[in-house]
Amino acid sequence: MTNKEVKNRLKKLRIENELTQKKLHEETGFPIRSLQNWENGDRKINEENAQKLADHFGVSVGYLLGYSDTKLDIEQVKKEIQNYTSRNNEPIDEVSLNTTIELLKQVNFLNLDLETVVNLYFYNLSDVHKVDTLSDLLYFFDSEAKAWISALEVAEGYESDGIISRINKLGEYREELNQYLEILKSDEEFFQDTGYKINSIKAQEEIKQMIEDYDTDFLDFLKYHDLYLADNEIDLITNLMYSMSNKNNLFLSNLGENNYEQFELQKKSNYSQLFDYSSLWQMQAEGYKYINQEEKNNNE
Repeated sequence: MTNKEVKNRLKKLRIENELTQKKLHEETGFPIRSLQNWENGDRKINEENAQKLADHFGVSVGYLLGYSDTKLDIEQVKKEIQNYTSRNNEPIDEVSLNTTIELLKQVNFLNLDLETVVNLYFYNLSDVHKVDTLSDLLYFFDSEAKAWISALEVAEGYESDGIISRINKLGEYREELNQYLEILKSDEEFFQDTGYKINSIKAQEEIKQMIEDYDTDFLDFLKYHDLYLADNEIDLITNLMYSMSNKNNLFLSNLGENNYEQFELQKKSNYSQLFDYSSLWQMQAEGYKYINQEEKNNNE
C-alpha cells in the first residue's frame, strides 16, 4: 500500500455547512487566501488555527485535519454541555452526561453533530424519557424530528432551510442506526440457528476499507508514473480504471468463492490494455511487467 498524504476536511465541512470561502472568511476572520491554501493542501493548518476552525464547525481537531474519523471527542462534548448549563446557572447532571457519552461511543459510526449530542443530554434529563439503549435512540431521533417539524410550521421564511436541514439530518441518523440494529439482529439470529458467531458490520467495514485503499492506491500509481493521454483517450482510460476497480470490489466481496486465479487473469488483461495507451509508461510492480515494443520484437 502506498503512503498517502492525509487530506484535511475543511472544504468538506464548509460545503456541508453551505458556506462560501468569503462567508467563512467573514465568520472566522481567516483570509480567503489562507482558506484556499488550506483546502488545496498547499499549506498546513497550524494547531491554533485548526482548533479555531474545529470549534467553528463543531468537530474534533482530528476530524478536521483528516487523521481521525471521529467527528466529536469526549472533552469537546463535555465543554459544549458545560457552556449550555453555565449560561443558565445550572449544574451538570453527571448521570445524564455519562449516559450521553456512553451512547456516543456506541454510535461513533453515525458521526453525530454536536448540537444533536447536546440535545440528547438534555433529553436524558427528563424523568419520563431516558435513552439508555440504541433502540431508545431511535425514539429520540423521532422526537427531535417532530419538534423541528412543529417549529417549521411557525418559522420565518429565512429559518426554513436550516430547520429542514436538521429534520433531514435526524432522518439520516435514524435510518443508518436502524440498518445497524437490523444487521446486529440478523447476526444474532444466525448464531442462534448455527452456533457460529459472525460480525457482519466489522466484515463490511474491512471490505470497504480494502476497496478504498485499492482505488486510492491505483490513482496514486497512475499519478506517480505520469501516464500521458491524448484527449480522445481520457474516456477510455477512465472506463478502464473503473472496470479494474469494480472487478477488484467484486473479488473482495466474494473472497469465499475461490476465484482468485480468474481475478488475477482479468487484472493482467486490464493492465495490458492500460499500458497500450502510452508508450511512455513503463513499470514493474507486483509481478506485472510492461514489455516495450523493442522487447516485443525480440520475442517474436
